[in-house]
Amino acid sequence: MKNKLIGYIGIAILCLISIKLANLVSLLVKFEALTIGILLGITIKYLAGDLSIYSAPINFSAKKLLKLGIILLGFKVNFSTLLELGLPSIIGVALFVTAVHFLATTLGKKLGVENKLALLIGVGSSICGASAIVTIAPIIDANENDAILAVSVVSFLGTLGVLTYSAIAMLPLLSDFQYGVYSGLTLHGLGHAIAAAFARGNYAGEIGTIIKMTRVLFIIPLAIVLSGIYRTKNRNSNEEKVSFPLYVLLFVLMAIVNSLNIIPSNITKLLGTLSSYAILASMIAMGLKVNFTSIKKSGMTTTILGLILFSITSVTILALIVLFL
Repeated sequence: MKNKLIGYIGIAILCLISIKLANLVSLLVKFEALTIGILLGITIKYLAGDLSIYSAPINFSAKKLLKLGIILLGFKVNFSTLLELGLPSIIGVALFVTAVHFLATTLGKKLGVENKLALLIGVGSSICGASAIVTIAPIIDANENDAILAVSVVSFLGTLGVLTYSAIAMLPLLSDFQYGVYSGLTLHGLGHAIAAAFARGNYAGEIGTIIKMTRVLFIIPLAIVLSGIYRTKNRNSNEEKVSFPLYVLLFVLMAIVNSLNIIPSNITKLLGTLSSYAILASMIAMGLKVNFTSIKKSGMTTTILGLILFSITSVTILALIVLFL
C-alpha cells in the first residue's frame, strides 16, 4: 500500500514538474509537457533500473488514465469548426490526412520500420501530434515503446517546425491567409500549428487554428476505421477477439456533447484540462516502463522516417499553396 501511494504521488509530482518546465522553455521554443514528461520518466527509469515495486501505479497510469484522458479529450473537439470551412477545404484536409498515412506506411516499409510504428508516425504527423498517437496506439494494440518513440519523434519535429515556420513567416513568400493554411495543415501538434501560425499575426493565426482543428476532427473517423481493420486482422489471424474499444465511443460521445454547447464552457474547459493531466501522467508512466533495447534498436530509423515525411509534406504543400491558393 505504501509503495502504491509513493508511486501515485511521484507521478503527480512529475506531472507538475513537466508542466512547469514546459512553461519555462516556452519563452524560447514550443516544447510540449508530454515530451518533457516522457524524458523525465525515461531518465528516472534509466537511473533507478528496477521499478517493479511501483508497477501497480505505473500500469494504472499507463493504461487506465490514458483511456480516461482520451475520453475527456472529446471536450476539446467541436464539430462547429467544420461549418467555418467550405467543402473543398474539408476535402483537401481529408486528402492530406490520407496521403500522409499512405506515405508514412510506404516509407516505413522501405526503411524497415515496423508497420504499427510507421502508422503512429503517420497519425501524429497528419492529425494532432502526440494526442493522436496516444489515442490510436491502444486501438491498433501498439507496443508501449513504439508509442513513446512516436510521440518523442513527432514532438521533436513539431518543435523544429515551429522554429522553421517562424522564420518563413518573416518572408514575403506567402500571404497571411496562405501562411495560416500552411501552418495549420502541415505542423504536427495543435500547439505547434497555433504557435507558428500566430507568428505571422492574428489573421494568419485564426486561419491556422481553424485548419488545424479540422484536422483534429479526423481522429474520430480514423479511430473507428482502424478499430474495424485491426479487429478483422485479429479474427483472421485467430488471435483473441478484440471488441470495439468503449473509450473510442465515449470519446465520440463527449465530442458530440461538447459541440452541442449544452455544458457550460468553464466545465468543458476543466474537463479538457483534466484530459491533459491524465494523458501526461500516462506518458510519464510509459517512460517509466521503457525498454531501452527496443528504443535504441528502432530510434534512428524512426526519426529518419519522421523527418523525411515532414520534409516531403511541408515542401509539397508549400508548392501547392503558392501555385494554386
